Amino acid sequence: MLVDSQQHSEELSNVRSTFEREAHEIESKFEKRIHSVRNELSLKHQMELTEVEERKNKQISELMKNHEKAFSDIKNYYNDITLNNLALISSLKEQMEDVKRQEERMEKQLRDVQVENKRLAEPLKRAEAEVAVLERKMGNYGKDKVSLAVGECCYEIRFGL
Repeated sequence: MLVDSQQHSEELSNVRSTFEREAHEIESKFEKRIHSVRNELSLKHQMELTEVEERKNKQISELMKNHEKAFSDIKNYYNDITLNNLALISSLKEQMEDVKRQEERMEKQLRDVQVENKRLAEPLKRAEAEVAVLERKMGNYGKDKVSLAVGECCYEIRFGL
């Protein structure tokens, strides 16, 4: 029995060492697999992070491009408004200067006409007075002519001519 026991003990020792070796191999195999899976997951995680980062950068780039275009459009719009306003201001200034020149010219013409009016007013008064005198004389001339004709008639009648 001792031999049996020894044999049994050896078998047990062999089985134990076989199980320990197999357990160690299985553990080593799973350690390698865990390490491999971790590496794969880490690589996958890095790739996903890179993709997310690239999408984020692309979106940022598109937003920047869109904002720059919108800013440029707004800037051009307000520059156009500013240029149009400056042109309008310039045009209105020119019109105002034209109106002032025209007003000055008309005021000068008015002064000239008033001076001419004053210069002609006295001769007009004299001419009107002379016309009135001549009209009175003409009225008297008509009466004198009638009186003369009547006088001639009376003279002829009286003296029989």
